Amino acid sequence: MPAIQATIANGAAVTDVIDIGTSGVLGGLRIPAMTTSTVITVLAAESPTATFVPLYDRAGNAITAACSTSAARAANFNPDDVCGWRYFKFQAGTGSGDNQSGAKTLFVMFRTKLD
Repeated sequence: MPAIQATIANGAAVTDVIDIGTSGVLGGLRIPAMTTSTVITVLAAESPTATFVPLYDRAGNAITAACSTSAARAANFNPDDVCGWRYFKFQAGTGSGDNQSGAKTLFVMFRTKLD
């Protein structure tokens, strides 16, 4: 499974734009131990320069992943929930501004290949 890496820089709360391309869908996320936040929110947009907004599943729940300040974790996403989106960002916390990373944080996203 091809992997894509993204980073939350020290002092920031959001990754740079993640372009999964037209050939794959997001499948999972490996989350390192975080310094402050206990949740990662998935943001999506229709272009890399558009406003990124929280992504919701069909039941109306924000797509998030639990994380820990003491141990790395992995999370899976339902491909149906992210289908149709090409551009993503991951945000520490819920966007309240108090979840900035105290250290560089690397995420690894996995995608499935659509042949």
